[in-house]
Formats: sequence, C-alpha cells, structure tokens
Amino acid sequence: MTGVNLGEESLDNEPEKWAEDEVVVRESPQWAETLSKAPEWATTILFMLAGAFLSPIFTAQNFWTWILLALAVVLTSVAGFLTAVRNERENDLSESYTKRLKSEKQALNDEQEEKLRRLDASYMALLEEMALSTFMVAGALKDMRKEALAHSMEIVQKAVLQTVRNRLGPETGVRSCLFVVDPENTTQLKAWRLGEDGRLEPPSTRVFKAGDKTFDLAIAKLV
Repeated sequence: MTGVNLGEESLDNEPEKWAEDEVVVRESPQWAETLSKAPEWATTILFMLAGAFLSPIFTAQNFWTWILLALAVVLTSVAGFLTAVRNERENDLSESYTKRLKSEKQALNDEQEEKLRRLDASYMALLEEMALSTFMVAGALKDMRKEALAHSMEIVQKAVLQTVRNRLGPETGVRSCLFVVDPENTTQLKAWRLGEDGRLEPPSTRVFKAGDKTFDLAIAKLV
C-alpha cells in the first residue's frame, strides 16, 4: 500500500495518483466506470471527427447532409458525455482523497493523544513511588538506634530497588541490583547480596572495575 503524505499536498492535481493510493470510487453501472477512465485524447479525437463531418455539410447532397449532421451530433454527444463522466470521477476521487486524508490525520492525532495520556500516567505513577520512597526514608530516620536504623534502611533500599525495576523494565524477567564499593577492594563495585529485587537466586556476581564506564560514572557521582 502506498503511504499518504500528510504534509502540504495539493488536492487539485494528479487524480490518477490518488487512485493508486487506494482511493476507490465505484460507479454504477460498470460501463460508467469504464467510460470515466477514458483518456482525454479520446474525447479530443471525437470532437475533431465531429468537426470533420460538419465541414462538408454545406456542399453535400440533401441525403448526405443529414447523415453527416447525425454523425457529428452523435460524436459530439459521446465526447461530451465522456468528458462529463471523467470530470465526475475526478471530483469523486478528490472528495474521497480529502475524506481519507482527514481520517488519517484524525487517527494520527488520536494516537498521539493516547501516547501523551499514557506518558502522563507513567510520570504520575513514578512521582507517587518516589514520594513513597522519600516518606519511608524520613520514617526510617526517626529511630536513630543502629539496629533499627539499619533494618529500616534495608526496607527503604528494597522499596527503591523495586521502584527502579518497575520503571525501567517489564514486570517479569528484570532484576535491579544495588552495587556498592567492595570493602576488600575499593577499586571495584560489586552487587550487594541484600540489594536485589526481581530475582534473588542465584545472586548477581557481576563486578564493575576501575575503567568500566559504569564504575567511572558511579564514582564521578560520589566525588
């Protein structure tokens, strides 16, 4: 199927191109549809023949005068009829093309509006999740006892990891991991055993070392 250009395109030219774009106009009966597709040169020839039959009408005898006149009238009528049905077909093509163009523009606008609506809903959900995580952090900091604070922060970290996983990927098949500085080797980051969400077994063994893009970006954020 040929695509439709939704830009600034004139509707007054190239009617045959519109037909190729699957704008279908059905005439009834079938012969009218066939005649409407007659080329312009055919009607031109008919008019020329009608003129040729009229030119000797004044020099011909009475019998042939009426014959030539009748032929000229018939040819002129046929040529005029072909011109009329062709113009009607071109008008129908123009109208059908305009309607389809408006319909496709409306469909495109509806699609864009739906995308914006889903995007707005996604941002609102993200803001709600981040607000909840912030609220949990504030609640965790109320009790400054070491064990209680550590337990509360683990819950908060878990909630943040879950939020990240839900935002960055589908509900299944995605795992978010918290990478921390390796206390045994401070030049590398490793996944924290308790800092995972989505799939706990087996735990991630991935390590980011100095020179890795992820490691360098993380350290740059801390500096």
